[in-house]
Amino acid sequence: MLQIKLRNQSIWRIHFQQVDSSETAQLQSETLSSSALLERLNLKRVRNLTRILYTSAIAHTLTLSSQTPPAIVADQLANDLTQRLQQSAFAFDLPIPPEAQSTLRIQSTPNGLIQVELSDWSIALWLGAVLSASDPCPSPLILPTALAPERVFAAQYAHARCCSLLCLAHAECLGQTQAEPIAWLNSSKDLPLTLSARHLVCELFSSWEFLLQPRSGSPDKLLFSLIQRFQAFHSTTQMFDQPERGRVEVNCGLLLATQRVLHWWLTLLHLPAPVQL
Repeated sequence: MLQIKLRNQSIWRIHFQQVDSSETAQLQSETLSSSALLERLNLKRVRNLTRILYTSAIAHTLTLSSQTPPAIVADQLANDLTQRLQQSAFAFDLPIPPEAQSTLRIQSTPNGLIQVELSDWSIALWLGAVLSASDPCPSPLILPTALAPERVFAAQYAHARCCSLLCLAHAECLGQTQAEPIAWLNSSKDLPLTLSARHLVCELFSSWEFLLQPRSGSPDKLLFSLIQRFQAFHSTTQMFDQPERGRVEVNCGLLLATQRVLHWWLTLLHLPAPVQL
């Protein structure tokens, strides 16, 4: 038996039955503030090529001493979190603009995990924030080892290639300028992305996440993975030869976002960011 009650806009009261050593059912309750619940959620990014996805095992933590199945707790928490996000009564600690919080997709899994995923709408709002953002990481980035010369060249070449394609789009009057918003979503509120474009978006988000909050790991691998995804996108996509103008505009938007993120990487690594090949 489990019950989650909203005491006010920032307090959860969680009730569930637990069985003690004498097998007597007792009602146990736990009160969590929004900040405490956020900490207990402990969202972990799931490595996925086409989805920006996080998971939490909080349901397993809350039911350690009870007979309540974690899947039941996860389902009720997912429903409650969805309602609170829509009411702007709660926000996840994710590198997305505040207005994107209510567009997150939250669901539980049969094994008792909570999944938090960026919907296409969330991604569109985040991409818009990337194009309007200032430097996300003003402190210099120090790599444990220097980038290999071939990776430096690859990063600079990818940046210059983005710039040349954007200049071509401007000359052909295609897409939007940096001062104009990109219409990311189609009439069905979906991002019209190819598979390689989805891969690129996920890598852009990984870089963005790292640049906002540098942490231990291998930033050189992140950068190189982004370069590889851009190269695949570039080689498999007809950038401006599309039957729908909306797809051309989205391609231009992805070029802009990639150019900006690569520029931030190169600046933080104290490397020049060439604009011509």
